[in-house]
Amino acid sequence: MAADESKVYYKKQAKYHDKRNILNKSYLVEPIIRHRIHDSKFYKQHLYLANESTILPIITKHVHYISGVDSMGRPSPFLQCLLRMLELEPSKEIIKVYSDQLSYNEFKYLTALTLLYIRLVYTSEEIYNIFDQHAQDYRKLRIKLKTPQFDSMQQPIHYKL
Repeated sequence: MAADESKVYYKKQAKYHDKRNILNKSYLVEPIIRHRIHDSKFYKQHLYLANESTILPIITKHVHYISGVDSMGRPSPFLQCLLRMLELEPSKEIIKVYSDQLSYNEFKYLTALTLLYIRLVYTSEEIYNIFDQHAQDYRKLRIKLKTPQFDSMQQPIHYKL
């Protein structure tokens, strides 16, 4: 009995709380944002029953800018698609197809969404290897700001390049 007590079985943990090791990756998104996404019309209409293959046309048709939430707290389609990808947890082969698009690289917002997913989920070594492949991608992306900016004619600038 004393010999059994001397053996300590424990899992080696990181020195900090690494959220990438949680079981449900959707918990990487803050709870209030996650609940607002689940309550949004876009999520219920397009993403609720989406899987790895049906999310691609949704991303290519509806994601036209990168944004988080607007000034009213409504989540953008980019953030909603990111949450759905975190819920689906696609395999690494599928993520590679999403990021490279079979060497076509036609959809820049799909690539941006996939790279953000990789940044949230993968290990640091894998992140560096994948991001080195995309370091020479200089395509412009639209970023929608939380609070609008105005130009010299006092017209709102909706997107920032």
